[in-house]
Amino acid sequence: MTGGLAVVTGAARGLGLAIAKRLIAANVEVAAVDMDGEVLRAALPDASYHLTVDVTDAKAVANRLGALPSPVTKVALCAGITDDAMVYKMTATQYRRVLDINLVGSLNVSEALLPQMVSAGQGRILYISSRAYLGNVGQANYAASKGGIVGIAKAQALHYGPAGISVNAIAPGLIRTRLTDAIPTEIRDGFIRAIPLGRIGEPDDVALAAMFLLGDDAGFISGQTLLVCGGRSVGAPLK
Repeated sequence: MTGGLAVVTGAARGLGLAIAKRLIAANVEVAAVDMDGEVLRAALPDASYHLTVDVTDAKAVANRLGALPSPVTKVALCAGITDDAMVYKMTATQYRRVLDINLVGSLNVSEALLPQMVSAGQGRILYISSRAYLGNVGQANYAASKGGIVGIAKAQALHYGPAGISVNAIAPGLIRTRLTDAIPTEIRDGFIRAIPLGRIGEPDDVALAAMFLLGDDAGFISGQTLLVCGGRSVGAPLK
């Protein structure tokens, strides 16, 4: 994994934190981005830069990322939230908040950085989607946001490929994070029983896949969505 600076959003916790740690361990300079600056600095003391910014604020994103002194060659877009409800109970506010952070926020960051990647003639962009884009009960807003990410990644891969930029997505399944720890035990156990490999995923399972897609060996891979889900690539009844 050579050259440049890596930007990781949602880096204070969960998948963003795991990916940022892997990059730092590989001697990559990392600009860690999160809304919670205090937690961010405590979680990633070895990051080269700590940026406290709301990814939904396009102007703030452009200003903060534009001030980075090193050319950005890698981007991992991990910032995201959930706000679940059954589809008939979900409010417009719930839809908007999840779409704004997960989808629009990721797009704000990539659009802020793509011009310098085009100028440099190289770049790796990695979106964190979710297996939920295939559909999850109670997560219509989340599924919509993560499905939108897959569409954006494919469109950007087509448009920016001639400039030497690859764009891919990872769609994790059930991964042990702060969000999944909040799921009631009996429901989480049902999810795990539906996973062919028989266990919940760990953040590092996603981080290792991210390292490959962000690295030099993935130079001919673009426009793809990699499911990291223990084999549960389609819906299955939970028993």
